[in-house]
Amino acid sequence: MSSQVDVSSLYAYKCPESRPLWRAWNAAIAKHLEPHSIPMRQVCGWPLVLNHKGKFNVVATPHFDVDGCNGRFYSAVFLAKKNGDLDDLEGDLEGRAMAVNDAVSCSGYLLPVSALGPKKFDGVIDKLSGSHFESCIKGKKFENLNLNLCD
Repeated sequence: MSSQVDVSSLYAYKCPESRPLWRAWNAAIAKHLEPHSIPMRQVCGWPLVLNHKGKFNVVATPHFDVDGCNGRFYSAVFLAKKNGDLDDLEGDLEGRAMAVNDAVSCSGYLLPVSALGPKKFDGVIDKLSGSHFESCIKGKKFENLNLNLCD
């Protein structure tokens, strides 16, 4: 077992397959921190602006090299079951269930309201997964799930 202490948190994207990446990230950051300094933390942009404005300095924005992403710009997708009855977001979503990580995050509130409109979003039933990983990869654990919002 490693004695390394995490000096940063990237909790929203922590999944078993990425543990080596997080260990390397923490080791690299620890080399540049003063003893007893405040750790770094990943935070969603919406809560940062809404709840923590002026309290922290943004020091980095991830640059993703993944299909569907455009560098440092925010990217998200709505996913529906392949053989389900939902082919697009144009129809009535009243009573449909959607997995989102948190109701006060970009992907849990700001993006769906922007994409669907406030009235349509009000009819959707949120299923809070607690993390991006859970919403995207394991969202199928929710019964009667119609949509997953992944970012």
